[in-house]
Amino acid sequence: MKGADPPDRQRCRQAGIDDSVAFETNDVGEAALRDWYRELDLLPGGIETVIGADSCLSETVDFILLGTGLAGLPVLER
Repeated sequence: MKGADPPDRQRCRQAGIDDSVAFETNDVGEAALRDWYRELDLLPGGIETVIGADSCLSETVDFILLGTGLAGLPVLER
């Protein structure tokens, strides 16, 4: 979209002015990240799924492809 802010700038605006300076300078420390983190902070309605750290790459890809209906589509040749 013409004139739209890039995603990083949008995140900065959503986080707030003080936090945006940290985002723009990549000066976000461990303490700030821990403060922002909320374990299993999922959207209501069950539309999000947590993929565990023990899920290997092929399992994760299969899960996503099956869940989105993309598993049955042909592979695109480039």
